[in-house]
Amino acid sequence: MYPWTNYRNLFLAYFLNRAQEGLLYYRVKTDPPPSSLAEIASDLVEQISQVVGSFGKKTRAVLKKVNLNPAALGEALAADLGAYSAEPVVLYIDEIDKIPLDEPFIQFIESLVGSLPENVQLAVSSRLLTYNPWASMVAEGKAAVLGTEQRKDDMMFTVEDEPRPQIEVFSFGRGHVLVNGQPITNWDGALPRNLFFFFLDRPLVTRDEIFEVFWPALSVKEATNVFHVTKRKITERINMKVQQSGSFELTQYNSGFYLPSEKVVRHYDASDFVESVEKAIIATDQREQ
Repeated sequence: MYPWTNYRNLFLAYFLNRAQEGLLYYRVKTDPPPSSLAEIASDLVEQISQVVGSFGKKTRAVLKKVNLNPAALGEALAADLGAYSAEPVVLYIDEIDKIPLDEPFIQFIESLVGSLPENVQLAVSSRLLTYNPWASMVAEGKAAVLGTEQRKDDMMFTVEDEPRPQIEVFSFGRGHVLVNGQPITNWDGALPRNLFFFFLDRPLVTRDEIFEVFWPALSVKEATNVFHVTKRKITERINMKVQQSGSFELTQYNSGFYLPSEKVVRHYDASDFVESVEKAIIATDQREQ
C-alpha cells in the first residue's frame, strides 16, 4: 500500500470481508518497536498463532538456530503459509515502516516473496515506502503498488524502459525541490528559483507572458538574453542531481509555448491539491467529496 493512499482502512476492510479465513493479519508492534529480524519473525508467529492456533513450525525451527539465516527464515515462513491452507491466503503486514529496513530484512523479504506458494499473497501497508526492496519486485512483475493513479507524476515505482529523473516539488511553506531524492539547496540566485516555480504554476506559457512578469522594463533582446541564462541555470541545478548522462530541462518549447519536458517526471503537491479540490467539487459520491 503506497503511503499517499487514503484507502488503507477501506482496503483492509475489503480483505476482512472477502478473505474470511484466508486473511492473516500482523501489525508490527510499537511499544517498543522491533529491533531485529528475529524479534519481528517471532512476534509475527506469536500474533498469528493467537488467532489461528499453532502456526509457524518451520519458522520457529529456524529462529532457534544460533546464526540466523535471513533467506532461510523467508523460505520457512513461506512454507508455513503454504501449509496453513490450500485455499487462497493473504498475509497482511501493517505498519511495516516500523521495521528496520536493513540488509537482513531485505534478504528475508526477497526470499519470502520468491518462495511463496501460488495460493499465498503478501500485502504490506506503510507510511513510508522505500525504494528497496520493493522497486525490483515491481519491475519484475512480482509486486504491485496500490493506492496510486496511473499518471505521469507517479514516482519511484513507475516502471519505465528508460528511467527519467524524478522531480518532487513541495511548495507549501518555504518550498522545497528534490531531484531523484536529492534536495536543490543552491539555486545560484533567487531568479532561477522563481522562474522554476513560475513554470510549474503555468504548464502552458508563452515567452511574452514570461517577459511581462519578470522583465517588463527590458527590451525583447535584453529580456531574451537574461531569460536564456536563467533557464540554463535551472537545467544546471537539475543536471547536478542526476547521475546519468544528458541534459534534463524542466520545459520544452513547442508551437510558441513552453510545456513540461518529457525528459523528466514531475510531482507537484500544489497541483495535486488543486486537482483533488476540483474532483471533490464535481463528485457525486459522498466518499470522494
